[in-house]
Amino acid sequence: MLNIEWGEMLTARRVATLPRWRASALIALLATAACTFAPRVAAQSSTTRPLAVHVRNESGVRVPGAEVTLLDGTLHAIRRAVTDSIGRTVLRVPTGRALSLRVQRLGYWPAVRSINVAAGQDTAVAIVVLRRVVQSLDTIRVTADESLRSRVYHIDSTAIAASKRTLFDAWDVITKLRPDIAYGRGPCGGVEDVWVNGQWIPPELESPNEIAIERLRTSTPSAATPHLNALRSPIGGRAMVVSLLSLIKPEDIAEMTYHDPCSPPMAQMHTDAALFIVLKPGIGFDPGRGTYRLTNPPD
Repeated sequence: MLNIEWGEMLTARRVATLPRWRASALIALLATAACTFAPRVAAQSSTTRPLAVHVRNESGVRVPGAEVTLLDGTLHAIRRAVTDSIGRTVLRVPTGRALSLRVQRLGYWPAVRSINVAAGQDTAVAIVVLRRVVQSLDTIRVTADESLRSRVYHIDSTAIAASKRTLFDAWDVITKLRPDIAYGRGPCGGVEDVWVNGQWIPPELESPNEIAIERLRTSTPSAATPHLNALRSPIGGRAMVVSLLSLIKPEDIAEMTYHDPCSPPMAQMHTDAALFIVLKPGIGFDPGRGTYRLTNPPD
């Protein structure tokens, strides 16, 4: 009986020292083992093939650092790898099976591609294209109401033109469209000084306009606006203000802003209850004639 201790070195010299029948039996045993196991090893090596995976973006630029996962038919991971600096990695893939590649990287949408490597291929190649995730900011929507002060103390040419009411002059504009400017709001009084294009207009430069003064006497806040300062005297020193505003045509106004006496004080004098009027380009103002078109407007 052939009796060789497990792990004993079977060199050619050792085999030569064995009796002939033992040597013949050992050689036959080794030949049988080779015939039995060699096909299995060959079969195992033939069931997988290398798969070179190239990852690109939509512009064709290589994507390094992408995670490549080999999935079986039930989407369970078999192998994983990461692309190198040129966007490439190699996986050994079982042949003749329906598999999938999942490729993902931060900043890109994940991509899944089906593959089936044939047994006869030496090295299969798969190119996977990743699409960038477009980073977009949410549309900014202003949900807060426009500040009350801006709504009641400011008006521009667009709002004036959009009004359906009959407007003869700047006094009409503020009494009908922005009555808080004319009559005041709460403890804060109405307009007492007027600035036109950055210049304060002294009241004494304006001649009294009896028609305008009568309009001031009869125009009072309506019952629909009880917050307006109806107790404030409508005449006083404001008659000259109304006379001045009656000389400014609505279509010549670019914008008007009121600074009430309750607001933080400004550095200039005559600004505690002042209406600042900006005229449209090409329009001038004279206290004796009102607004007019310039013959040679500045550039």
